[in-house]
Amino acid sequence: MRMSLIGSLLRWCPGAAGLLLRQKFYPSLLGACGKGVLFGRFIDLQNAKNIHIGNNVVISNRCCLLADIDGNGQSIMIEDNVFIGIGTLLQAEVGTILLKKGTNLGSECRVVARTPVTIGQNVLMAAYCVIGGECCSPGDNLSNSSTEIGDNVWLGARSQVLSAIHIGEGAIIGAHAMVNRDINAYGVAMGSPATIVRYRK
Repeated sequence: MRMSLIGSLLRWCPGAAGLLLRQKFYPSLLGACGKGVLFGRFIDLQNAKNIHIGNNVVISNRCCLLADIDGNGQSIMIEDNVFIGIGTLLQAEVGTILLKKGTNLGSECRVVARTPVTIGQNVLMAAYCVIGGECCSPGDNLSNSSTEIGDNVWLGARSQVLSAIHIGEGAIIGAHAMVNRDINAYGVAMGSPATIVRYRK
């Protein structure tokens, strides 16, 4: 169910008053919400009881968190100290979305879970990145697959990672790259489709 009437009214409330009111009211809409969570303006929460948020999370203006109604109570899980940039979309179509501690999603990113999506700790995603949503090939069977971004990965602006892809710890994906195959840990990948050009370690 979408946000209540009061929640909808608070969406547009500007300034410090709006931040304080949303900080006080929005946790009651969610399945779980930690301390120090900041909610920007015009946030859209769908099936909010299936959204779980940790401590000290920032959800910027115009973000959409669209949980799966059949998510068994934990469709979107956001751990501590995560930052979600302006206009970013988290959409759990079928699988779950897990954002681990310290991850930073830039503005206008899209994370779409047609398979379970895990984004590791301290991942940095530049603006307009896309995770999931598309398969490697038409007709791919994703029922036993997952999309995983390892810890400390950097994703350049407008890069895209298709569903059911694994990117290893510490990898770097160049701007505008399209990742349609697994990337090894500490690999530096560029191009469309992305290929490893060297290793960091």
